[in-house]
Amino acid sequence: MRIGTNYMKSIWKVDESLMLEFQIRLSYDVWENVSHTHNNKVVKGIFNAFLNTYIQIFYSCFPKKNIIENSNKKSCITTEMRISRKNGGGGGAPWFV
Repeated sequence: MRIGTNYMKSIWKVDESLMLEFQIRLSYDVWENVSHTHNNKVVKGIFNAFLNTYIQIFYSCFPKKNIIENSNKKSCITTEMRISRKNGGGGGAPWFV
């Protein structure tokens, strides 16, 4: 989503404790239905049930975080180039910001 000259994007919050919680919650779920297959329709239904459960656990363990990114950055200019320009280097190139 665009906000002025900035863009909002969503990222997943992930850390070791959340990963452990995710693994524990997956291990406590009943997965018996996934291991038994009879025909193509049953397989699709079982897979969809598995996927829905997996996604619900994923979303509950890893919350989304919205961040705002500045879109005015010139991606071709490195951090080192910006530092050099701030310190008086850069040879007077007018396009450095």
